[in-house]
Amino acid sequence: MLSVEDVLERLSLSLLRRGTEDRHGTLQAALEWSWELLTDAERAALAQLSVFSGGFTLQAAEAALSLDGASALDTVSALVDRSMLRIDGERRGGMLLTVQEFAASKLGGDTSAALRHGAHFARWGDDDALERLDGPDGPGVRHRMAPDLENLLAACRAALARGEQEVAARTLLAAWAVVQFQGPYLVIVELGRAAAALPGLTASLSARVAMALGTALRMQARSGEAIALFEAAVPAASSAGLRRFEGSLTASLGILYFQTGRSEEAVASYAAAMALARETRTPTLEGYAQLLFAQIALADGELPEASALLALAEPLLTAAQDPVILTELLATRAELLWRSGAPDGGQATLARAEALLPGEHAARPWQLDRVAALLDGEQELGEP
Repeated sequence: MLSVEDVLERLSLSLLRRGTEDRHGTLQAALEWSWELLTDAERAALAQLSVFSGGFTLQAAEAALSLDGASALDTVSALVDRSMLRIDGERRGGMLLTVQEFAASKLGGDTSAALRHGAHFARWGDDDALERLDGPDGPGVRHRMAPDLENLLAACRAALARGEQEVAARTLLAAWAVVQFQGPYLVIVELGRAAAALPGLTASLSARVAMALGTALRMQARSGEAIALFEAAVPAASSAGLRRFEGSLTASLGILYFQTGRSEEAVASYAAAMALARETRTPTLEGYAQLLFAQIALADGELPEASALLALAEPLLTAAQDPVILTELLATRAELLWRSGAPDGGQATLARAEALLPGEHAARPWQLDRVAALLDGEQELGEP
């Protein structure tokens, strides 16, 4: 017996010379014929699984399916056996676009599967999940989230269309956890603006959305807009009691001040971030604040002070095992070597920093490009 894929392939070949309407009508008839061979549970599952974008794991499928007592695992397996679904090498399920469009038409306006889909992916952006992303397991968690970026973005768009502020905000934050290290940033700007404009956001979510949106804007060299967002978000984080997050936000604001030549405000922000890191016992944030102070010391030509600060920051940041932070740490050390009269050592250290980036499309820390330009003679001493 031919599978659905076999039938569609043969029909596509035989209909190449026919008109668009003929092709569409015949493919539709083939899909209707296959649909009629399915059980009620299989039909329900196929229609509901059409809400996914870019595939799904079995766990996600179980969260989105409602099959009146039928086993999600058995039903998905049956659809795979019938070639209505396919499983890839990463054990992710999916369906042909033609099948997905057909299955989606069978939902008949029922949004319950989309609501379950959104609720499942919103949990990836809840407070506990976001705290784990800042811990030692953060890089591994982000890596596991990456294949579902399309689902996170689709869930966010659907929630925005429905006016569901919490689901929209939390799926945006989960998507940002992936996008911030690889791009594309424009989609976060688009969805972040829409999420920030939704009425009823809590102070906590408002601050977190502002952080994601502001950082995406900074990545696109739109520093003025980012500074305004961060300046409003810091008191919102404070009022929500998010002291650790407030520290990260304050450090990010300081970076923007430094990049735009507002050194005194940068120093004040770094000092506030350092105090919050110590208050909340967050060694990675404390190390990062020391790294930022080292960068200011370098810009001011205070090489011994920069060296001492780097020595304090290095063990704290190395323990975090975050490749982006380690890249920035090495780039700063490369600048120190270069300014200390060891250009070869600076170039070698900068090469080590480049090698740490997790792929050619990974986000590049601003310090890396700045130091590369400095070592290549494209930037003047003391220029932020």
